[in-house]
Amino acid sequence: MADRPAARRVFLVGGHITSFRGRGKGTSDGDELPRGLRHYINEAVRGALESSGVSGAAVDRVYVANFAGELFNSQGHLGAALAGADRALLNKPSLRLEAACASGGLACSESVRAIRAGDDCAMAVGVEVQTTVDARTGGTYLARAADYERQGTIDDFLFPALFARRVKAYTERYPSC
Repeated sequence: MADRPAARRVFLVGGHITSFRGRGKGTSDGDELPRGLRHYINEAVRGALESSGVSGAAVDRVYVANFAGELFNSQGHLGAALAGADRALLNKPSLRLEAACASGGLACSESVRAIRAGDDCAMAVGVEVQTTVDARTGGTYLARAADYERQGTIDDFLFPALFARRVKAYTERYPSC
């Protein structure tokens, strides 16, 4: 059995967090709402490159974490959107990863794998805009993170309903807690 090469050391650097603005909330700086998915991708990428001191040219590949861009924003192919944030990212391998609430973690994990496989610099970008539809429609979209065929009709707001069921079962089993 051949000796495995020593694992490369990997460092994760937090680069930028965009501001959160909920639907219909005004801002003191006169921003018009709502901001779209492309705006937040651009802000996140540019902010991360600036705060980390890394140029877009130094990035070998990019992973974009997003759960339901095609539903909330009519945009599913997000890997290509990065070139709009920094032209140096054009023609770099980039793709969208989806793992419901764990999409960002998956993007970080894949960035680590890329570096261990030989890349020098990988970027993980997480972006969501889920304020483009009414609450019931949004609840239906978010329910797709569950077993939609089996659980999608439980409630208009599936996850709060599932959490409530879990709490009820727990308190019935452990009434003194």
